[in-house]
Amino acid sequence: GRRSVWIGNPIVEAHETKSAGPNVVLIMVDTMTAEAVGHLGNPHGVTPNIDALARGGVTFTNAVTNANWTRPATLALLGGNYSSHFGINVNSWQLDQRARRAAYASNPDTLPLLARRSSREATAIGNNLFTMGYHAAGFDFGFTRIVDYRTEVRDTRDIVADVEAFVATPRRSPFFLYVALNAPHHPYVPPNEFLRQVRDASGVRLDPEVRRYLGEVAYTDDAVGRIARALEREGLAANTVLIVTADHGEGLREDNAYTNVVFERPSRFTHTVNLYDEVVRIPLVFVGAGVAKGLRVPTQVRLLDIPQTVAEIMTGRASPKQAGSSLMPALKG
Repeated sequence: GRRSVWIGNPIVEAHETKSAGPNVVLIMVDTMTAEAVGHLGNPHGVTPNIDALARGGVTFTNAVTNANWTRPATLALLGGNYSSHFGINVNSWQLDQRARRAAYASNPDTLPLLARRSSREATAIGNNLFTMGYHAAGFDFGFTRIVDYRTEVRDTRDIVADVEAFVATPRRSPFFLYVALNAPHHPYVPPNEFLRQVRDASGVRLDPEVRRYLGEVAYTDDAVGRIARALEREGLAANTVLIVTADHGEGLREDNAYTNVVFERPSRFTHTVNLYDEVVRIPLVFVGAGVAKGLRVPTQVRLLDIPQTVAEIMTGRASPKQAGSSLMPALKG
């Protein structure tokens, strides 16, 4: 007899060229300041896994974000350009629909689209509503698949479980995987086992809220370690470039605290309202296939430089549509 077949959201692509080069796993940690990371100077011992990755790869010790909140930073990281280039207002939570349509019409070289053009699967797993175009605040970067969570504590465990399942699935072509971890974002509600891991350091008195924030960083570091070990376990680490970074930092220092008169918000235990180093400086680590080992680069680099670098890893060339500079010379030593 007759049967009906309903196909939702079809994506039809021509796979005329075989993808070459390694897999790329890009981990973005929302609101993780460089000042919370051990190999960048934090004395409280909350990032042993990220520090181990840094020792085995290339770490940029003076990396800065291009925005102090998530959507414009995500546009820089995944879209390869400033919000102003896309015509998107950084001061408004909700996106102007005309600006969004104009940005799509410009056919930008977003990382997911570049991945798909090189016959790669482009998947996002995480907690980041700004990567979903149907949401009033979000932008569609062109992922073929998005798994998104909206919980405060459980999301990190669910994200890691989904990443482990993803990397355990056999594939014939390299992939681009974007992982968005959200634990250090306020409110700071770390599981007790990770709060207990925050070591006291000599001469440093921790504010209870700062201690909870560092507990969230410890929780996130455990997740990063689990993802790295999954790549090893599935035999993918040698043919994968793993990148760990953040979209921006967080205001933690008491001596930087003030009230922003425009936003009517305090600057402490948040972001968006200031441009102090604790908000602007972010961790940036590359490790894996073709990456030098044990190299610390003190030159200032930008979040905008990551997509240009990933574009070169995936396609063998830089993108003329992206604003950043490739970091490949440093990755090669």
